[in-house]
Amino acid sequence: MNTLIKGGRVIDPASGLDEKTDIALAGSAVAAIKNIAPDFVPTPSSTPPAAS
Repeated sequence: MNTLIKGGRVIDPASGLDEKTDIALAGSAVAAIKNIAPDFVPTPSSTPPAAS
């Protein structure tokens, strides 16, 4: 399952990264942060997004 999180907050103390950016997940692994490949296709969800 591929998931795309738009505008998520990423904090990585090791690299000093602390910003809102896009995150691509492939299965249970992080596939990309910030520079998402144009051919990355999220798996369609069968459930509606949670209410904020």
